[in-house]
Amino acid sequence: MSHQAKAFGQALFQLGQEEGLSQLLFEQFELVDTLWQQHPEYVRLLDLVSLPKEERTQLLDQVFGQSLHPYLLHCLKLVTRAAYNHKLHESWLEFRHLYDQQQGIVRVQAVSAIPMTEGQKQALRQKLEQVTGKQVECSYQVDATCLGGVRLNLQGYQLDGTVEAQLERLRRLLAQPV
Repeated sequence: MSHQAKAFGQALFQLGQEEGLSQLLFEQFELVDTLWQQHPEYVRLLDLVSLPKEERTQLLDQVFGQSLHPYLLHCLKLVTRAAYNHKLHESWLEFRHLYDQQQGIVRVQAVSAIPMTEGQKQALRQKLEQVTGKQVECSYQVDATCLGGVRLNLQGYQLDGTVEAQLERLRRLLAQPV
């Protein structure tokens, strides 16, 4: 993560925290990040240095008008003037990380060979909340290479309970000299 992107995410989070706007800025920043991910051509336009800065910032006013909190809109204009919109996702990740810490949220990605049932998802989330003592937000992904079981990615760690991982451990064990 670049220093500038991290600093932007931290500054916006701190401002939101001081003003009691953390939740609102979280929701709006998440929406902006989603839009940036879905429309990379718009991001390239906002970063086009051959287009005058005023015109680029006016594009933000045209798209968002009064729908964004002025703090977030102003920050987006600063990023646009610096032609740095292509790094906004990194800023969002930093903001979300700080927000999650403040709110006691742990984000987990669960990867399985087949889609998990709603009951399995609920049981997994409840078990993780019991173990971590925090609110758990799960995302789910299907990866046929798992063969079975579940791989969890959380806070930079990977807990691999897939059949693929168990077979790999067995292969390494059998390859060791007796």
